[in-house]
Parts: sequence; C-alpha cells; structure tokens
Amino acid sequence: MRTYLHLLYQEAITEAYLLGTISREQALKTLGTDTLEEIEYQRDALKHDVEWGFSND
Repeated sequence: MRTYLHLLYQEAITEAYLLGTISREQALKTLGTDTLEEIEYQRDALKHDVEWGFSND
C-alpha cells in the first residue's frame, strides 16, 4: 500500500510540474534528478514530434 501511495504522489508531482503548478526546484526535491531529467526528456521529445508532425502537412 505504501508503494502505491508513493507512486500516486510522484505522479501528482509530475503532473503539477508539467502543468506549471510547481517549480522545477520543488519537483526536483520530490522526484530526484534522474526522474526529473527523464520527464523533461520525454516532454521535449513529444514537443519535437508534434512540431515535426505539424510542419510536414
């Protein structure tokens, strides 16, 4: 049960960070460097793919 709650909390922090509700520093304190860098990498890759898709109409 504790692991499940921890995962839900991490998910909520991730969502808040991506929506701009909390700062990068706040997310970093909870998620850690590796996780936050992975989230940012995935966000940037998605943005790149969407931009690429719209530019190739």
